[in-house]
Amino acid sequence: MPGIVPAPLPQRNGAATTSLTLGVMSFALPILLFLISIFSRFSFFGLASFSFLFAAVSVLLTPILAIIFGHVGLHRAHKYPHLQSSSGLAVAGLIIGYMLISLYALCALIPLLLFALSRVIV
Repeated sequence: MPGIVPAPLPQRNGAATTSLTLGVMSFALPILLFLISIFSRFSFFGLASFSFLFAAVSVLLTPILAIIFGHVGLHRAHKYPHLQSSSGLAVAGLIIGYMLISLYALCALIPLLLFALSRVIV
């Protein structure tokens, strides 16, 4: 029909979507890697140290990337009015990323504190 123009598709904030996706991945990845390590002998090319390094880097890298993309997505949502509906995605990715980074830092500090306390007591 002439004269009928379809409505334009809404633009998406890719950084906000990526932030939420990486945040969910960083939440699910340690659980998945733990289950894989329990139920199989998970190693790359027979190198157990490489598989541990891969797991450590991927578990630590995904929340950091979620935080970076969350800040970029939030900035874009505030700068461009047509992307304002995606600010919730960016905030959710930021919350998950910061929560997991603080949890990992706490898990790294507890053994150090226990070791220091054991040296003081003995």
